[in-house]
Amino acid sequence: QHITAGAYSHFNVFQDKCYWSSQPSYYRGEYSLSTKAGRYDFSLGDGIYYFEDTDFLFKGKTLNNRWLRLVAESEIRRIGDISIIFCSDNYILDVNQKYLQHDYFTDIITFDYCEGDRLSGDLFISVDSVRENALEYGTDFKDELNRVIVHGILHLIGYDDHSDEDIAQMRSKENYYLSLRELI
Repeated sequence: QHITAGAYSHFNVFQDKCYWSSQPSYYRGEYSLSTKAGRYDFSLGDGIYYFEDTDFLFKGKTLNNRWLRLVAESEIRRIGDISIIFCSDNYILDVNQKYLQHDYFTDIITFDYCEGDRLSGDLFISVDSVRENALEYGTDFKDELNRVIVHGILHLIGYDDHSDEDIAQMRSKENYYLSLRELI
């Protein structure tokens, strides 16, 4: 069975079983709710924010959505259904093992559901790894978090980071879009 995570944009997950849905799993409105499975914060528009196995609170969702829309439009793309799932190292390790057969920690996993110029996908972000990276690179946690978010969006756009040339291009794009965020 090879199914991408999709537990947020197009699949409903219940007891490790995925059920296909033609609609996003959750209503897009202005509220928060908590369940046994996790905590979900919704904002109008372009992104739904989820919290799994973490007490982290993400502030500035409206600003973030405007920034991600700017990134997409600058790359001649449109924002579709994007879920940003903030989680722990253990949670992202489980996703990495279960869906990608990788047995290591990472700061972000991006599942791509894009169609044409419409960006859709799930961005799983380990808050623990982002915090560690910020300390290691001597940067502010918020700046590192924004870098990881835009990194995931750039993957949805089609940028890769496997070769040295790809990595250099990805870093250049990240830096450019981080500088634009400050102007919003």
